[in-house]
Amino acid sequence: MTDMSGEERRSFRKPMPLYRHLSRFVNDVVPERQRILGRVREFWGSATGPQIAAHTIPEDIDNRNLIVNVDDPSWLAELALMKDDIYAQLKKRIPDIKRQIDKIRFRNGQVLLPEKEAERKRPPAPVLSPEAYKEIDAELESIEDQALKRSLRKLLIRTYNTTKENKK
Repeated sequence: MTDMSGEERRSFRKPMPLYRHLSRFVNDVVPERQRILGRVREFWGSATGPQIAAHTIPEDIDNRNLIVNVDDPSWLAELALMKDDIYAQLKKRIPDIKRQIDKIRFRNGQVLLPEKEAERKRPPAPVLSPEAYKEIDAELESIEDQALKRSLRKLLIRTYNTTKENKK
């Protein structure tokens, strides 16, 4: 672009915040059904209250039904009476829920709280050679944010062997 004096001027756009990039990435990669289920899980405790949330977990969306596992059969009858109220609470918190879910179906099943489930599924971190750790640290050298650097380092350590095999 040139200005009135005929000199060349560069136009720069304001950088986009990282959360917007991540939001676009998630929207492109994660199916809407999974995004809605994630939002339901995020707001489940506030929509149901802590006592119900401790005995239930949204498990899946199937044929426009939110499938919720309940850890005790005695809760099933109680929750069947409350499902319309719970759905109304979820609609308040997640307006686009109607695109994927019409009703809630409760079933007897295992309830693992997300943090316990993540611990159970997480494999131990691999043991790498000193050279591998040096290579990872060199990749992260330019990152100033220490919390981000630590998180990325953990991720790179866990995926190091997979990443190396894919480069071959």
